[in-house]
Amino acid sequence: MAKYMESQSELRKSQSELEAVIQAKNQLNTKLKNYKQRLEIVAALEEKRSKNLQGLWTRFQKLEAEKRELELELDKEKEETRKAKVAVNEEKSGKILVESKIKALKQRIDDAEKDLDEEKASREKHVGEY
Repeated sequence: MAKYMESQSELRKSQSELEAVIQAKNQLNTKLKNYKQRLEIVAALEEKRSKNLQGLWTRFQKLEAEKRELELELDKEKEETRKAKVAVNEEKSGKILVESKIKALKQRIDDAEKDLDEEKASREKHVGEY
């Protein structure tokens, strides 16, 4: 009977240890499931972030292309503006030259009229003396 009691005691002890191991196993399985869920969440977030980054990269490339097009257009506009300024300056120079010639011509006309008036006055004086 003593062996039976000893065996029962060992059996209870083994069952207790087995229950502790099973409980530890269950806790570890629960933790494993929890970590797996967390990992799945992180993977889903990473996939979403990756898609967002891809979308941002695509948008960035489109904006860069648009920027290059606008820079080309700006360069063309600057060139046209430069040409227009050159044309305006040439026109102004031409206008100044024409105005200068007109002024010189007016001065010559005024001088010629003055000389004519003086010559007339001199003739009239001489005609009056004769």
